[in-house]
This record gives sequence, C-alpha cells and structure tokens, in this order.
Amino acid sequence: MPFSPYERKKPVIGVIVNPYSRRNLKTKCAAVEQFASIGNGKADVRATSSLEELDRILMEFKEKNYLYIGISGGDGTIHNVITRLIHIYRPDPIPAILLLNDGTMNNIAISIGLKGDSTQILSSFFSMVDNTFTPRMVTRDTMKVGDRYCFLFGFGMVSNFLNECYSDGKKGFRKNIMAIGKTVSETIGDVLNNLTLKKESELSVMKSMNLSVKVDSQQVGFRNVLFVLAGTVEQVGMGFKTLYRANDMPGKFHCLINGMRPIDIVTQLSRFAAGVRIENSLNIDETISLLEVEADSPFEFTMDGDMYVSDGSLEVENGIPVRFILV
Repeated sequence: MPFSPYERKKPVIGVIVNPYSRRNLKTKCAAVEQFASIGNGKADVRATSSLEELDRILMEFKEKNYLYIGISGGDGTIHNVITRLIHIYRPDPIPAILLLNDGTMNNIAISIGLKGDSTQILSSFFSMVDNTFTPRMVTRDTMKVGDRYCFLFGFGMVSNFLNECYSDGKKGFRKNIMAIGKTVSETIGDVLNNLTLKKESELSVMKSMNLSVKVDSQQVGFRNVLFVLAGTVEQVGMGFKTLYRANDMPGKFHCLINGMRPIDIVTQLSRFAAGVRIENSLNIDETISLLEVEADSPFEFTMDGDMYVSDGSLEVENGIPVRFILV
C-alpha cells in the first residue's frame, strides 16, 4: 500500500547519527544535512554525543510514532542505540532498523547483506517506502548481557585482540595488521619457548584464562580457556565468517569456547575464518541459549566492539529479536 501525498510529507524515520563514527568524523558530521536532504521532509535526523542525549531523542522518536529508526555508525553505535531502544519501547517491540554502514566495524550490516554507502542506502529506502510502503526485512536475534543487548560477544583472545587494535585510540586497517603481527609473534614464542607461567603472564593477546564455563547449564570439561566468541551474526571482522551457525535456530546463538594452544589456533585459522567446524576436544562449537562464566577475578569482554569489565561472574542469554531493513 503506497503512502498518500499527505503522508509523504511527514517524517517516517528517525535517524541517529554518531558524530564520532569513521565517516562522520571525516566529514564533520555533514551526514545530518545530507540525510535530511535525501529525506525531503520524511527523515528526522539527529546527531547525538552522549547516552543521555540519545535517550532523550529516542523518547521523542517514540512519541512521534516513527515506523523506522536509522543508525549512522558502526557496530558499537548499533549496540548502544538498540539497547536504549529496547529499554525505551518495552514491552512493545522496537521499530524496524535501517543500518547506514558508516562505522569502522560494520559486521552486523555485512552479515545481513547490506551494501552501498549511507546515501545510497537511504535513497533506496525512500524509493521503497514511496512505492511499496513496507520495505523488505530480515530478523536477527540479540544476546543479552546484564541490561545491554548485542549481536557479537567475546572475551579472552577476542577482547585482547581488540585492545591491541584500539591501543592508541585509533582504529583502522593499519592497527588491525599490527595486532595480527603481535598475535603471530606471541604464537611463535609459544612454540619456541614452550611458555612458562611467567612468560604466559607477559602475553597480551594469546593469554589464556582459568574459568568455569557452562553452556545451557552443562559444565564445559576444561577450565583453561583461550577465548569465548558468540553471536547472532556470521561476520566477526576482517572477512571472518567464524559464527557460521549464528542463525541456525531462532532463540539461540552460536558459541565457540576454545582452550587450544595458540599454535593450534593459528594452524587452523583458515578454517575459523571460513566458518568450518574444528573437531577438537578443546573447542566447543554449539548453538546455545545461555552461557554462564565464573572467574576468580574481573575480566574484560566485548559487545559489538565496545569494551566492558565483568566482576568475574557473567551470563549471556538470548535477547530480543530485531528487524533490519534490506535495500
């Protein structure tokens, strides 16, 4: 059912612009005017610089009953906006989400098959809205950690690697290559030195953790864990489709719990990247609905690229499904 001429003049989408995302930093947030121009009266575009401001604007969007919410930013921005939307709209479902592919990390957008830059995506969206009323959509589950929601979760080697990528506050291809170099260097050290506990304590990326982990209330049979990675989207960065079972079953997420030696990880890296199951007693590879972690001390973890600290006890459970618009 197409919009009437009157409805076409009313905003139908509220767009959140992260002024600190890769594209928006480079253009000094020119996206606000660009998006408003493309919308031609049908887009309410706002730049937000704090979570408090984000909450206020999202509550305005709810009051105005917008059918769709656009997000200009990467995975971390999406994580924060969707978390706040779920809290603001509950118990009602949140509006359908249009991702504008403007971040350094765009794993969520890539996983749903979204292509093009933000202006192309927004233009295609309005073309569909003007002619068909209901855009095509795909649903992805979230994962819930505390009061936050995400699509990718990890710790151990996963969060350590991201810390290397973020080490001086800069992100990008060069930092990723440097982090890969450090990972390989630490792996070679593992092979040459057969690392002692002292050496292990000096590692920054490939340092294992002593944990108690349960999946769906069943105890994992090993405690020395190199990494945990879980998600409801297949892409985890740099072209890796590691979470190949992310959408096997609604209400579950794909989870890898790995206690292999660093050298074994590296020799199997192409299989992890391609999304091929690794048969190893120290590699749990399952779709689950609940992950429980108990550690002796606080540890860092990541949700969609943003970093957090657990006090040592942490649960990851299936969260709220989210509808994404395809263009």
